[in-house]
Amino acid sequence: MRKGLWIGLLCLIPALGVWGQPTDIILKHLRGYFLTNRTELGKGMNYVVITKEKQFDKMFGIAKTMTNKIDYPDFKKEMVLMLALPETNRETSIEYVSAIRAGNFIEVYFKVKRSYPITYTIQPLALAVVPKYTGVNRVKFYEGRKLLRVEKMK
Repeated sequence: MRKGLWIGLLCLIPALGVWGQPTDIILKHLRGYFLTNRTELGKGMNYVVITKEKQFDKMFGIAKTMTNKIDYPDFKKEMVLMLALPETNRETSIEYVSAIRAGNFIEVYFKVKRSYPITYTIQPLALAVVPKYTGVNRVKFYEGRKLLRVEKMK
């Protein structure tokens, strides 16, 4: 009996080590959405992790044209990451760079490009879909190498 228990424990140890190792995640960018008027943004960068379809539908509208294809997240297997800035009159874009899963969290890296003034206002928004993982309960957002926010998943 003891021998079987030890063998089982020894088989489990490598699996635990692999679970904590950093693994690259493929970010699937979502395009063709806009923030609804019901979505209020705070000052500066806004970080949101969306795990429920109802929350997503409340926050975003679809900007469908004759030529664009709208991808819709599968909330049974995926979650949506949102980065958004308040309205601005400067040309501004937010771009996801990469994502990594390590242990019980996901690290998301992004960059913001701000350039010349424009004569109208825009609301910079970046949406990405990542897989849901059992045991992952936090998302860490980095601009470059600087940790800016840790969001707990609901």
